[in-house]
Amino acid sequence: MTSADTPASSYDSSFAEPRGWTLRRLLAPFAIGLALLSAFLTFVVLTGLTPIEPTHRVVVTFLMIDASVFRSGVEPEKPDLEWGDGVSEDPTTVAQTSQLLRAAEAASTETLVRMNHPDWDDDQVTEEVAKIRDDQQAATAMSVPGPDAGMGLTGPGTSNGQLQEANGAYGG
Repeated sequence: MTSADTPASSYDSSFAEPRGWTLRRLLAPFAIGLALLSAFLTFVVLTGLTPIEPTHRVVVTFLMIDASVFRSGVEPEKPDLEWGDGVSEDPTTVAQTSQLLRAAEAASTETLVRMNHPDWDDDQVTEEVAKIRDDQQAATAMSVPGPDAGMGLTGPGTSNGQLQEANGAYGG
């Protein structure tokens, strides 16, 4: 403990700073500045804010600079891209078009299935067409009237006598 009469021990800075610390102090801001400059240049080139076109060669050069200066381990390679069709139609519009074509009998079931599912292969389309036809046949079988079905006096519960009376009353 010190008092006003005894001076405090002097501070020796050689213990606080290891050797080479001054060199690190100078290199750290330089490395940070270089990283920020590289990031900024990459940004302005890729966003089109410079007259430099972001071609494959320019992008690979930026990646090589990144790999060599910052030892990122990035190996530039050309990607394999598959682009889908441009703008796809709204599903509601496609459904309405299909309905209109069906009502006008202007398109086959297969054509309508292909129109609604352009990404399906032939086997999927054929399977869907078969399912639609099976559903249509089942619906038709359920809605076909039986032999006794009819309207008015010829319907179920009508006797031949009632039918003859009705015919006689109307001159039939």
